[in-house]
Amino acid sequence: MTEFGYLSVFASIVLGVGVSRLLTGAGRLVQRRRGVELHLPTLCWLVFLLLLHIQVWWATFTWREVESWTFLGFVLFLTIPVAAFFLAVLVLPDLAVARKEEPDLERNFHQNRTWFFGILTALPVMSLAQELVLSGELARSLDTVARVLLIPAAALGALVGGERFHRVHAPAMLLFLAVYTFGLFLRLG
Repeated sequence: MTEFGYLSVFASIVLGVGVSRLLTGAGRLVQRRRGVELHLPTLCWLVFLLLLHIQVWWATFTWREVESWTFLGFVLFLTIPVAAFFLAVLVLPDLAVARKEEPDLERNFHQNRTWFFGILTALPVMSLAQELVLSGELARSLDTVARVLLIPAAALGALVGGERFHRVHAPAMLLFLAVYTFGLFLRLG
């Protein structure tokens, strides 16, 4: 087994737990559909995070040719799946079927908004740092530009609390991620 193969297993497990959390939450939303008032931004972020987890897993393959891994390189490699997992935890309230109270998606969104968008803002910064450490430079590419643009776009979510803003911001960010992912990552490697 290569070093990358060995190290990527751990990152894949973390991403898998995040996907499990998101899919379980979506399933529980369906189970409790009569008692849950849907919230457009939350639903957009749920889909965004599913796509993000898949895109992160897909993009990690680009690091397969790193020949010598350092602990710092591995920590940076792992921070992105860990951050994605934390976002998966924050996006939905605890939807365990046994809970008596009806979950409030909008209240959960606004209670976790600054943490959610703080982590989302840090994610492309971590990605750029990872690239710098693992490859020694930042590529001059559309991918780098897109990650840099994601920083202020995500930070706006933390800074602006209005519900009207988030009803536009969340679908726009989902569209941004979809265009980014399907425009740049259609082929593995």
